[in-house]
Amino acid sequence: MPDSALIAEVSLLSMGFSRARKLARTVVEAFRLCAEQLSYQTHYEFGMRAVKVSLLFQLSFHAEATSRWTEVTRPFSTQRRAREAK
Repeated sequence: MPDSALIAEVSLLSMGFSRARKLARTVVEAFRLCAEQLSYQTHYEFGMRAVKVSLLFQLSFHAEATSRWTEVTRPFSTQRRAREAK
């Protein structure tokens, strides 16, 4: 059986996450708990495929949040540079 936490950690590291080990363990543990405690229906899948999809969603969310943060802080940094130039 593959080590899901290690695969998730490597995936997160390749995506640029700095706290990849902790995040990977948290995600894998959450999916393990889901598999144990939720209904055993055939359409539920909490394996590595679900972990990978979750990680890709986190990457897109992280990229979107970073770009929004940059848009918000850019006017302030421009104003600061203008004040410092005077």
